This record gives sequence, C-alpha cells and structure tokens, in this order.
Amino acid sequence: MISYEPLRILMVRRKLKKMDIVHQCELSPTTAAKLWNDEYVALSVIDRLCTVLGCQPGDLMEHRTEPKTAWQLVNVKTGEFSNSDFELKEKSTEN
Repeated sequence: MISYEPLRILMVRRKLKKMDIVHQCELSPTTAAKLWNDEYVALSVIDRLCTVLGCQPGDLMEHRTEPKTAWQLVNVKTGEFSNSDFELKEKSTEN
C-alpha cells in the first residue's frame, strides 16, 4: 500500500494547508481527496507535486506492508464459520 504520510509531514514542516497544495498544484477536489485518503493518484500528479514543491517522489510517499487478512470460511454442510489461512491450488489441466 502506498501512503502519502510523507507529503502530509512535508506540508506541516512547510506550514502548507491542503488548499495551498490544491491551488498551487492545480489539483481537482477528487485528486486531492485521494491524496489525503492514501488512494491511487496518477504519476502525472506526483510529477506536478514534485515540481511545485521542489522535491522527489520519495519525499511524498512511502510503501507500507498491508496486514494479512484472515478469511472467514463457511462449511456449506454444517454452516459453521472458521477463520483460516488457505492456499489456492493450481487448476488441473487434465480433463
């Protein structure tokens, strides 16, 4: 998962408000919301931010490992629930 926490830290250090970034970088409200919510934005947006803020992409974002999700399985015969890890098996090519 990509996080834009470094951008938010950079904004605090430079005393920039969200609207400063939106106006200076000419971001749409939708794109700005994606940045604040750690959602995907196009590389052209990252390029624009770097140009305006005079920084590198690594100054704006970082990679974070997502926690493993436990899948809840249901036994169709008994209706019981269980949380288990499972592996997907390769589909057999034999008929």
